Amino acid sequence: MSDDKKKREDLVFKVSILGALFFALVGVGWGLAIGSRMILFDGLYSFLGVTLTSVSVYVNRLVRRPEDGRFPFGREQMIPFALSMRSGVLAVLCLYAGTNAVLNLLSGGHEVDAVSGSMYAVLSTVGCFVVWMLLSREHGRIGSDMVKVESHQWLLDTMLSGAVLVGFVFDLLIQGTRLGWLGMYIDSGMVLIACLVFLPMPLQQMVKGCGELLLMGLKHESRTRIEEAVKGALAKYSVSRCVLRATKSGDMVTVELDVILPEDYVVGSVKELDEIRERVAESLRFVEGKLWLSVTFTGDEKWV
Repeated sequence: MSDDKKKREDLVFKVSILGALFFALVGVGWGLAIGSRMILFDGLYSFLGVTLTSVSVYVNRLVRRPEDGRFPFGREQMIPFALSMRSGVLAVLCLYAGTNAVLNLLSGGHEVDAVSGSMYAVLSTVGCFVVWMLLSREHGRIGSDMVKVESHQWLLDTMLSGAVLVGFVFDLLIQGTRLGWLGMYIDSGMVLIACLVFLPMPLQQMVKGCGELLLMGLKHESRTRIEEAVKGALAKYSVSRCVLRATKSGDMVTVELDVILPEDYVVGSVKELDEIRERVAESLRFVEGKLWLSVTFTGDEKWV
Protein backbone atom coordinates (compact mmCIF):
# COMPACT_ATOMS: atom_id res chain seq x y z
CA MET A 1 0.00 0.00 0.00
CA SER A 2 1.39 3.43 -0.96
CA ASP A 3 2.11 6.15 1.62
CA ASP A 4 -0.76 8.23 0.25
CA LYS A 5 -3.22 5.37 0.71
CA LYS A 6 -1.90 4.74 4.21
CA LYS A 7 -2.52 8.38 5.12
CA ARG A 8 -6.02 8.25 3.66
CA GLU A 9 -6.70 5.04 5.58
CA ASP A 10 -5.60 6.68 8.84
CA LEU A 11 -7.83 9.66 8.07
CA VAL A 12 -10.79 7.34 7.45
CA PHE A 13 -10.37 5.72 10.86
CA LYS A 14 -10.06 9.10 12.60
CA VAL A 15 -13.28 10.33 10.98
CA SER A 16 -15.02 7.07 11.92
CA ILE A 17 -13.86 7.25 15.54
CA LEU A 18 -14.91 10.88 16.00
CA GLY A 19 -18.28 10.27 14.33
CA ALA A 20 -18.98 7.14 16.35
CA LEU A 21 -17.97 8.85 19.59
CA PHE A 22 -20.36 11.74 18.91
CA PHE A 23 -23.33 9.48 18.14
CA ALA A 24 -22.46 7.19 21.04
CA LEU A 25 -22.60 10.03 23.57
CA VAL A 26 -25.73 11.54 22.02
CA GLY A 27 -27.48 8.16 21.73
CA VAL A 28 -26.75 6.94 25.24
CA GLY A 29 -27.66 10.32 26.79
CA TRP A 30 -30.82 10.75 24.72
CA GLY A 31 -31.92 7.16 25.27
CA LEU A 32 -31.54 7.39 29.04
CA ALA A 33 -33.29 10.77 29.11
CA ILE A 34 -36.49 9.59 27.39
CA GLY A 35 -36.30 5.93 28.45
CA SER A 36 -35.92 4.54 24.95
CA ARG A 37 -34.29 1.13 24.70
CA MET A 38 -33.94 1.53 20.95
CA ILE A 39 -32.00 4.80 21.13
CA LEU A 40 -29.91 3.41 23.99
CA PHE A 41 -29.11 0.36 21.87
CA ASP A 42 -28.14 2.63 18.98
CA GLY A 43 -25.84 4.61 21.26
CA LEU A 44 -24.23 1.51 22.75
CA TYR A 45 -23.75 0.12 19.25
CA SER A 46 -21.89 3.31 18.30
CA PHE A 47 -19.89 3.33 21.54
CA LEU A 48 -18.79 -0.22 20.88
CA GLY A 49 -17.85 0.88 17.39
CA VAL A 50 -15.49 3.53 18.84
CA THR A 51 -13.67 0.93 20.92
CA LEU A 52 -13.40 -1.60 18.13
CA THR A 53 -12.35 0.97 15.54
CA SER A 54 -9.54 2.05 17.86
CA VAL A 55 -8.41 -1.59 17.94
CA SER A 56 -8.58 -1.65 14.14
CA VAL A 57 -6.35 1.43 13.92
CA TYR A 58 -3.76 -0.17 16.19
CA VAL A 59 -3.84 -3.43 14.23
CA ASN A 60 -3.60 -1.55 10.95
CA ARG A 61 -0.39 0.13 12.10
CA LEU A 62 1.08 -3.17 13.29
CA VAL A 63 0.39 -4.79 9.92
CA ARG A 64 2.42 -2.12 8.12
CA ARG A 65 5.59 -3.09 9.93
CA PRO A 66 8.06 -5.16 7.87
CA GLU A 67 8.63 -8.87 8.47
CA ASP A 68 11.03 -9.75 11.27
CA GLY A 69 12.25 -12.74 13.24
CA ARG A 70 9.08 -12.86 15.32
CA PHE A 71 6.73 -12.48 12.36
CA PRO A 72 8.67 -13.89 9.37
CA PHE A 73 5.57 -13.95 7.17
CA GLY A 74 4.31 -10.52 8.17
CA ARG A 75 1.42 -9.53 10.43
CA GLU A 76 -1.45 -9.74 7.95
CA GLN A 77 -3.28 -12.37 10.01
CA MET A 78 -3.87 -9.75 12.67
CA ILE A 79 -6.48 -8.23 10.34
CA PRO A 80 -8.84 -11.25 10.20
CA PHE A 81 -8.26 -11.76 13.93
CA ALA A 82 -9.34 -8.17 14.66
CA LEU A 83 -12.31 -8.42 12.30
CA SER A 84 -13.45 -11.70 13.86
CA MET A 85 -13.19 -10.27 17.36
CA ARG A 86 -15.04 -7.12 16.34
CA SER A 87 -17.83 -9.02 14.60
CA GLY A 88 -18.16 -11.43 17.51
CA VAL A 89 -18.60 -8.59 20.03
CA LEU A 90 -21.25 -6.93 17.84
CA ALA A 91 -23.06 -10.25 17.49
CA VAL A 92 -23.09 -10.68 21.29
CA LEU A 93 -24.50 -7.16 21.69
CA CYS A 94 -27.31 -7.94 19.23
CA LEU A 95 -28.14 -11.19 21.02
CA TYR A 96 -28.15 -9.49 24.43
CA ALA A 97 -30.29 -6.54 23.28
CA GLY A 98 -32.67 -8.86 21.43
CA THR A 99 -33.16 -11.02 24.52
CA ASN A 100 -33.90 -7.98 26.67
CA ALA A 101 -36.36 -6.72 24.06
CA VAL A 102 -38.26 -10.01 24.12
CA LEU A 103 -38.47 -9.94 27.92
CA ASN A 104 -39.75 -6.34 27.83
CA LEU A 105 -42.38 -7.20 25.24
CA LEU A 106 -43.58 -10.14 27.33
CA SER A 107 -43.90 -7.87 30.38
CA GLY A 108 -46.16 -5.39 28.57
CA GLY A 109 -43.71 -2.98 26.94
CA HIS A 110 -43.23 0.68 27.93
CA GLU A 111 -44.11 4.18 26.74
CA VAL A 112 -41.61 6.49 25.01
CA ASP A 113 -41.74 10.16 23.92
CA ALA A 114 -42.16 9.64 20.16
CA VAL A 115 -41.55 13.31 19.27
CA SER A 116 -38.17 13.41 21.00
CA GLY A 117 -37.32 10.00 19.59
CA SER A 118 -38.11 11.16 16.06
CA MET A 119 -35.84 14.19 16.46
CA TYR A 120 -32.96 11.95 17.48
CA ALA A 121 -33.64 9.52 14.64
CA VAL A 122 -33.51 12.29 12.01
CA LEU A 123 -30.18 13.57 13.37
CA SER A 124 -28.70 10.08 13.58
CA THR A 125 -29.92 8.92 10.16
CA VAL A 126 -28.58 11.94 8.29
CA GLY A 127 -25.29 11.96 10.18
CA CYS A 128 -24.62 8.23 9.74
CA PHE A 129 -25.53 8.41 6.05
CA VAL A 130 -23.01 11.21 5.44
CA VAL A 131 -20.21 9.30 7.19
CA TRP A 132 -21.10 6.08 5.32
CA MET A 133 -20.93 7.89 1.97
CA LEU A 134 -17.50 9.31 2.82
CA LEU A 135 -16.14 5.92 3.88
CA SER A 136 -17.63 4.12 0.87
CA ARG A 137 -15.92 6.58 -1.46
CA GLU A 138 -12.60 6.12 0.32
CA HIS A 139 -12.92 2.32 0.19
CA GLY A 140 -13.29 2.58 -3.58
CA ARG A 141 -10.00 4.48 -3.71
CA ILE A 142 -8.03 2.47 -1.14
CA GLY A 143 -9.45 -1.04 -1.47
CA SER A 144 -8.69 -1.93 2.18
CA ASP A 145 -10.58 -4.72 3.97
CA MET A 146 -10.48 -2.75 7.20
CA VAL A 147 -12.04 0.31 5.53
CA LYS A 148 -14.63 -1.94 3.89
CA VAL A 149 -15.73 -3.33 7.26
CA GLU A 150 -15.78 0.19 8.70
CA SER A 151 -17.99 1.33 5.82
CA HIS A 152 -20.37 -1.61 6.37
CA GLN A 153 -20.55 -0.68 10.02
CA TRP A 154 -21.76 2.83 9.19
CA LEU A 155 -24.23 1.41 6.69
CA LEU A 156 -25.66 -0.68 9.51
CA ASP A 157 -25.86 2.42 11.71
CA THR A 158 -27.66 4.31 8.94
CA MET A 159 -30.19 1.51 8.46
CA LEU A 160 -30.64 1.19 12.22
CA SER A 161 -31.30 4.93 12.63
CA GLY A 162 -33.65 4.90 9.65
CA ALA A 163 -35.61 2.04 11.22
CA VAL A 164 -35.82 3.99 14.47
CA LEU A 165 -37.22 7.00 12.58
CA VAL A 166 -39.87 4.87 10.87
CA GLY A 167 -40.86 3.35 14.20
CA PHE A 168 -41.25 6.64 16.04
CA VAL A 169 -43.15 8.23 13.15
CA PHE A 170 -45.52 5.26 13.19
CA ASP A 171 -45.93 5.75 16.95
CA LEU A 172 -46.90 9.40 16.36
CA LEU A 173 -49.41 8.44 13.66
CA ILE A 174 -51.29 5.89 15.79
CA GLN A 175 -51.53 8.05 18.90
CA GLY A 176 -55.17 8.78 19.70
CA THR A 177 -56.43 5.99 17.45
CA ARG A 178 -57.68 2.52 18.27
CA LEU A 179 -54.15 1.26 17.51
CA GLY A 180 -52.64 3.52 20.14
CA TRP A 181 -52.02 0.57 22.46
CA LEU A 182 -49.32 -0.61 20.09
CA GLY A 183 -47.20 2.36 21.15
CA MET A 184 -46.23 0.49 24.33
CA TYR A 185 -44.52 -2.19 22.24
CA ILE A 186 -42.92 -0.15 19.45
CA ASP A 187 -39.65 0.72 21.22
CA SER A 188 -38.76 -2.84 22.26
CA GLY A 189 -40.21 -4.18 19.01
CA MET A 190 -37.79 -2.00 17.04
CA VAL A 191 -34.87 -3.32 19.09
CA LEU A 192 -35.88 -6.91 18.39
CA ILE A 193 -36.36 -6.31 14.66
CA ALA A 194 -33.03 -4.44 14.42
CA CYS A 195 -31.20 -7.30 16.12
CA LEU A 196 -32.76 -9.90 13.82
CA VAL A 197 -31.95 -7.87 10.70
CA PHE A 198 -28.40 -6.86 11.60
CA LEU A 199 -27.17 -10.01 13.36
CA PRO A 200 -26.36 -11.93 10.12
CA MET A 201 -23.77 -9.38 8.92
CA PRO A 202 -21.37 -9.59 11.90
CA LEU A 203 -21.82 -13.36 11.93
CA GLN A 204 -20.86 -13.54 8.25
CA GLN A 205 -17.84 -11.32 8.82
CA MET A 206 -16.80 -13.44 11.81
CA VAL A 207 -17.00 -16.63 9.73
CA LYS A 208 -14.99 -14.95 6.95
CA GLY A 209 -12.32 -13.78 9.41
CA CYS A 210 -12.07 -17.23 11.01
CA GLY A 211 -11.74 -18.76 7.55
CA GLU A 212 -8.79 -16.50 6.79
CA LEU A 213 -7.19 -17.33 10.14
CA LEU A 214 -7.50 -21.03 9.29
CA LEU A 215 -5.89 -20.33 5.86
CA MET A 216 -8.90 -21.61 3.94
CA GLY A 217 -8.69 -21.46 0.16
CA LEU A 218 -9.93 -18.60 -1.98
CA LYS A 219 -13.43 -18.44 -3.37
CA HIS A 220 -13.98 -20.53 -6.49
CA GLU A 221 -14.11 -17.53 -8.84
CA SER A 222 -10.86 -16.02 -7.53
CA ARG A 223 -9.01 -19.34 -7.53
CA THR A 224 -10.17 -20.18 -11.06
CA ARG A 225 -8.94 -16.82 -12.36
CA ILE A 226 -5.53 -17.33 -10.73
CA GLU A 227 -5.27 -20.88 -12.10
CA GLU A 228 -6.06 -19.72 -15.64
CA ALA A 229 -3.49 -16.91 -15.40
CA VAL A 230 -0.78 -19.31 -14.18
CA LYS A 231 -1.55 -21.86 -16.90
CA GLY A 232 -1.23 -19.12 -19.49
CA ALA A 233 2.12 -18.03 -18.08
CA LEU A 234 3.48 -21.61 -18.13
CA ALA A 235 2.06 -22.54 -21.55
CA LYS A 236 5.35 -22.01 -23.43
CA TYR A 237 7.35 -24.17 -21.03
CA SER A 238 7.56 -27.97 -20.97
CA VAL A 239 6.21 -28.70 -17.50
CA SER A 240 4.54 -31.96 -16.49
CA ARG A 241 2.02 -30.26 -14.26
CA CYS A 242 1.80 -27.75 -11.45
CA VAL A 243 0.09 -27.64 -8.06
CA LEU A 244 -1.32 -24.31 -6.91
CA ARG A 245 -2.36 -23.33 -3.41
CA ALA A 246 -3.86 -19.92 -2.72
CA THR A 247 -5.28 -18.29 0.36
CA LYS A 248 -6.05 -14.80 1.64
CA SER A 249 -5.32 -13.20 5.00
CA GLY A 250 -6.28 -9.56 5.45
CA ASP A 251 -5.04 -7.64 2.43
CA MET A 252 -2.42 -10.25 1.52
CA VAL A 253 -3.02 -13.01 -1.03
CA THR A 254 -0.59 -15.92 -0.71
CA VAL A 255 0.02 -18.06 -3.79
CA GLU A 256 2.25 -21.12 -3.62
CA LEU A 257 3.03 -22.75 -6.95
CA ASP A 258 4.89 -26.07 -7.24
CA VAL A 259 6.02 -26.70 -10.80
CA ILE A 260 6.82 -30.33 -11.66
CA LEU A 261 9.37 -30.61 -14.45
CA PRO A 262 9.83 -33.74 -16.63
CA GLU A 263 12.91 -35.90 -15.98
CA ASP A 264 14.53 -34.87 -19.28
CA TYR A 265 14.05 -31.14 -18.64
CA VAL A 266 17.40 -29.38 -18.85
CA VAL A 267 17.83 -26.32 -16.69
CA GLY A 268 20.20 -23.97 -18.44
CA SER A 269 20.66 -21.52 -15.57
CA VAL A 270 19.04 -20.11 -12.48
CA LYS A 271 18.15 -17.07 -14.58
CA GLU A 272 15.92 -19.28 -16.73
CA LEU A 273 13.92 -20.36 -13.65
CA ASP A 274 13.69 -16.76 -12.47
CA GLU A 275 12.27 -15.79 -15.86
CA ILE A 276 9.51 -18.34 -15.34
CA ARG A 277 8.82 -16.85 -11.91
CA GLU A 278 8.72 -13.40 -13.46
CA ARG A 279 6.17 -14.48 -16.06
CA VAL A 280 3.97 -16.01 -13.34
CA ALA A 281 4.24 -12.84 -11.24
CA GLU A 282 3.30 -10.68 -14.24
CA SER A 283 0.26 -12.85 -14.94
CA LEU A 284 -0.99 -12.24 -11.39
CA ARG A 285 -0.76 -8.45 -11.42
CA PHE A 286 -4.57 -8.28 -11.33
CA VAL A 287 -4.60 -9.64 -7.76
CA GLU A 288 -5.78 -6.93 -5.37
CA GLY A 289 -3.76 -6.23 -2.25
CA LYS A 290 -0.31 -7.53 -1.41
CA LEU A 291 0.76 -10.66 -3.33
CA TRP A 292 3.05 -13.15 -1.61
CA LEU A 293 4.19 -15.47 -4.41
CA SER A 294 6.35 -18.56 -4.03
CA VAL A 295 7.30 -20.62 -7.11
CA THR A 296 9.31 -23.81 -6.63
CA PHE A 297 10.55 -26.37 -9.15
CA THR A 298 11.00 -30.12 -8.73
CA GLY A 299 11.15 -33.28 -10.76
CA ASP A 300 9.76 -35.50 -8.02
CA GLU A 301 6.10 -35.22 -6.98
CA LYS A 302 6.91 -36.26 -3.40
CA TRP A 303 8.14 -32.70 -2.80
CA VAL A 304 4.81 -31.24 -3.80
